[in-house]
Amino acid sequence: MIPLAKEHVEADRYKPWRDLLNRYNEIHPLKYEDSNEVIKPQWAIERVGELLGDKAIICTDVGQHQMWSAQFYPFSYPRQWLTSGGLGTMGYGLPAALGAKVAMPEKTVINFTGDGSILMNIQELMTAVESQIPVINVILNNQFLGMVRQWQTFFYDKRYSSTDLTMQPDFVKLVESFGGRGFRVKSKEEFDKAIEEAVASNTVCMIDVNVDRFENVLPMVPAGGTLYNMMLEYKE
Repeated sequence: MIPLAKEHVEADRYKPWRDLLNRYNEIHPLKYEDSNEVIKPQWAIERVGELLGDKAIICTDVGQHQMWSAQFYPFSYPRQWLTSGGLGTMGYGLPAALGAKVAMPEKTVINFTGDGSILMNIQELMTAVESQIPVINVILNNQFLGMVRQWQTFFYDKRYSSTDLTMQPDFVKLVESFGGRGFRVKSKEEFDKAIEEAVASNTVCMIDVNVDRFENVLPMVPAGGTLYNMMLEYKE
């Protein structure tokens, strides 16, 4: 296989394909509209990347935050990102983060999660405190089951069924009740300070970040569609 692989590289067999991908990037670059009035979830992920970069291992639960992590965190080495992928396992993030921190204690371990996903295995905060595993949970809190809400917005005329999570616990008090440390964030300045203090802490942390409720993940492929049906924008 190695000689064949070298042969293909030397022949530059895939140059037309790479040229096409580069053209796509020029026509439809990955982007989002930032704001100074509300924290965009994409910005929060990018900002952690700017502050920590390859010093961090990133875990995710399932939902919009999972997609944005794949798109906007500057991953630079194999196995830096732990996610359940297409299996879609809400609750994966916190236990995975605990395992990553035990395996690589010299790394900062961040679990990007949602206000729905974090509740699935939140009892593991006790494991983190009891076993002294200082992981950082960044809750991108849009008070929705965000990915399902997006489908309901795009394809079901905004008939929101069982996706509104405005009724939710106080995550700061919750993590503190386990013996960890909590931060509530509503501005970019507060976000930077919370990340800095959480990294310096030697305990499990939860950073509850108020983000834009109706931000959507793009591009998106509709159910049963192909890449040719990819949606690059959403219009009311």
